[in-house]
Amino acid sequence: MRLRRTSLAVAAIAATAVLAGCSSQIAALAPVSGDGLTGVRTAATDVVLAQGMSFLRAPVCTQVVKAVTCEGSLMDGTTVTVAADITAKPYTMTVKAGDTTLYDGDVDTVLNDAASSTGGAAS
Repeated sequence: MRLRRTSLAVAAIAATAVLAGCSSQIAALAPVSGDGLTGVRTAATDVVLAQGMSFLRAPVCTQVVKAVTCEGSLMDGTTVTVAADITAKPYTMTVKAGDTTLYDGDVDTVLNDAASSTGGAAS
């Protein structure tokens, strides 16, 4: 009887540890779930990196209703700005480094191109 109680206690502790791991994994996957803000941030990062530029500070994005804005900086101190409209698909964005427009177009196009070039799910 004592062995059975011990086994049940060990099983309960193990189950708790597994479930705790699951919740942290789910939380980590949340940014990949495809909400507008996350898609814009990821696409903007892809645009900048595809230009061969490096970030000093990755874009930090905020959303007000259906408008997303992001700001980051390059290694040389140039400010990266993003303005996006996520009112309806296809979402659109403009990515600038200083006064130079790096991209003005569809968010999904950037995400799909990046996934294809890295052998991701879209390939």
